[in-house]
Amino acid sequence: MNLYLCLQYLLLLLAIFAGYFISKDKSPKFWFVLLVIFFTFVEGSRFGRGIDYNVYADIWEDQYVKVSLSLENFVFRCFCKVIYAFHLPYQLLIYFSSSILILGGLTFLKRYKEFLIYSLPIFIFFVYAAENLFRWYTAFGFLLLALNAYLDKKYKIMAACLVGCLGVHVMLLPYIIILFLVSLKKNVLFRPIIAFVIFIVLAVIWENSFMKQFSYIVTLLLAQSDHYSAYSDSAVMWLTASNRDDIVYSIQTYIMMFVVHIPIIYIGHRFVEKNKGLLPFYNMYILGFSLYPAMSKIELFDRYNQIMIIYYCIFSAVMFKTLFSKFKYASMKVSIYIVGLSVLSCLQQFRTITLMYYEKSHNKWYSMYIWDAHGRQSIDIEQLKE
Repeated sequence: MNLYLCLQYLLLLLAIFAGYFISKDKSPKFWFVLLVIFFTFVEGSRFGRGIDYNVYADIWEDQYVKVSLSLENFVFRCFCKVIYAFHLPYQLLIYFSSSILILGGLTFLKRYKEFLIYSLPIFIFFVYAAENLFRWYTAFGFLLLALNAYLDKKYKIMAACLVGCLGVHVMLLPYIIILFLVSLKKNVLFRPIIAFVIFIVLAVIWENSFMKQFSYIVTLLLAQSDHYSAYSDSAVMWLTASNRDDIVYSIQTYIMMFVVHIPIIYIGHRFVEKNKGLLPFYNMYILGFSLYPAMSKIELFDRYNQIMIIYYCIFSAVMFKTLFSKFKYASMKVSIYIVGLSVLSCLQQFRTITLMYYEKSHNKWYSMYIWDAHGRQSIDIEQLKE
């Protein structure tokens, strides 16, 4: 078993232990700090991890250091300038990104301690996309810190974290607006059966070309930004994903998604009826699941979909808690059919985690660390596509 696989599984194992001990208030600060340090080390030490890592390694000086400061992506630009001024390595950006992401995730999930033993390892697996979209997930880490501060009514800290979020990636603003609007709804956005129907309909009829209708609006919005104005010239390409090969999901893929999500959505629905504090996050999750067949096929919208569905880690943890509490939790009685689906969901999630880590461990371009760089700053992105 190679080093990549060992460290990834060790990280998941540590997340389970940390979730358990923090939930039981047994040396919670120790386990909190230990997990933050180990996650930052494991993910921050990765070399050439995804396309964005290698693209930014080549352009960060010209586009973020040797330019005048502006309000747009101000925090990210400042951090790049500090690193450059002190002659520090580019890799420090990756360590910074990893630390903010785990700090945000762990701080937010710690609010729901009874589920932490399950939600924490699921979260750590689910943010594997941060290996590529590191700036996007750094901003999301700040947003999770802001959400936690808001729920604690610490509004100054919330404001500072929101500045951090938008100062790293201003394109999270639409997501923040959607989350705010969803949080205004005092009941479930729509019932599980409606979510499944929307999912199936989109899976059958969706064509990326439908998005051409919105190209004018998106072009107009992007043109207001100096940094993103270049994207406005090719809005149709980004909206319809014509710049890359079509993504086609098999029937088996959709069936596996249903196996995983049906019990989670059903049990989550029952749970938030009695626990309104998690309602906004359930609504974001069910909205992201419903729109997945459309959003996941377009890179621009897939980024938003990832951080909508991500709250699944909480409700998957509710399912695990329900399953391992003699099929009854928080006054919820669960039918034997849902129990059966829950078991299948658990097995499928375990299979997905194992398979993904195994496949990456056998691709040398996705399993390297900084000690494998041998003086290189980046990897040719064409090699990553092999």
